[in-house]
Amino acid sequence: MNFGEVLRRIKPSERESKRIQAVAAEIKSVLESLFAEFGAEVMLGGSVAKNTYLKTKDIDFFVRFPKGTKSISDILIKKLGKKFKLKVMHGSRDYVRFEYKGFTIEVVPVLNVKPDEAENTMDVSPYHVEYVRKNLKNYDDVRLLKQFCKANGIYGAESYISGFSGYLLELLIIKYKTFPNLIMNVSTWKPQIIIDIESYYHNKREIRRKFRTPLVVIDPVLKKRNVAASVSEESLSKFILLCRLFSKSPSKKFFFKRKETIDDVRRLSKKRGTKLFVFRKKFKDEDKERELSKLKRFVHKVKRQLEAHDFDVYSFGFFEDGTFYFEIVNPKLPPVKKVYGPPVWVKQEHFDSFIKKHKKVWVEGSRLVADAKREYTNAKVLLDKLVKGFIP
Repeated sequence: MNFGEVLRRIKPSERESKRIQAVAAEIKSVLESLFAEFGAEVMLGGSVAKNTYLKTKDIDFFVRFPKGTKSISDILIKKLGKKFKLKVMHGSRDYVRFEYKGFTIEVVPVLNVKPDEAENTMDVSPYHVEYVRKNLKNYDDVRLLKQFCKANGIYGAESYISGFSGYLLELLIIKYKTFPNLIMNVSTWKPQIIIDIESYYHNKREIRRKFRTPLVVIDPVLKKRNVAASVSEESLSKFILLCRLFSKSPSKKFFFKRKETIDDVRRLSKKRGTKLFVFRKKFKDEDKERELSKLKRFVHKVKRQLEAHDFDVYSFGFFEDGTFYFEIVNPKLPPVKKVYGPPVWVKQEHFDSFIKKHKKVWVEGSRLVADAKREYTNAKVLLDKLVKGFIP
């Protein structure tokens, strides 16, 4: 397959790149003047620094304070707050985001410490930039891989995605050199996959004892860290499936897909003859990642509750606008269900316990059987109760 057309659509033009670099230089100059008194170093970060960015309006920076500097988030917020309208973002350490000339600028405070001295993972990030800049040769292959994952909903280490971070994808291209070679190798993967680019560990048994995730990619700059810790089994499985399908029939359709909407889900539900229940949770944009993570946990919890009450959940999910849904095969159930007890020759105390709990008992095969009254016979009633506690 010729990837030229894909790259033309995803790679910034020379004019766009010059614009990004010009804005980055302006912001870098401002940051250096603001934080010079603290002896801080300003570094361009993220995919722009590593030349692996897609068409973007995001530019990241690190303000790297000397080791031992206290309250670096407070310093950053106070100084930048006098010059820009900030959104304070919450992570393992607070950082800031603001708009400038049509770009979203993100500034992260870090300490200038060695990777193995870092008490906060943010402090290791500048070393990631340095490692990629030194070892990555094929920048466009990273772009292809990012777009491949982005189009299929598995790009991003955020907990509501549980997918592949940009740094992880860069390391995979460093490992496998080219996008086609990566596709070929991933098509043969089966968990647990272990990648140790710098050969820090003597054998895979040592790694398996330390890391339990389905994909393990040892951080080349910090031996004790698994870069792929955020990748869920489902995201990994989707990645393997995509690579197997692409290797069989390469096509640009893998890189450009229309995002699924709740209307698509409605059409599928109607075709299947299932009952669809749709809800919406509103939240503020600045809390989007946190709220979507809560929403993901909530929809999984509700699914478990539905299944615990014998409702067959055909599909469920959520969208980034806060819409979430449950597609149910049997939205209404009989008032009773059959419950199975122990064999008739079980010890007397267990026999008596089952008999006491159920008025009418009979035998199927060798086991005691009885009718039990359902707590919920209508999925809507249960859903309304659960959702009411989540959406005020």
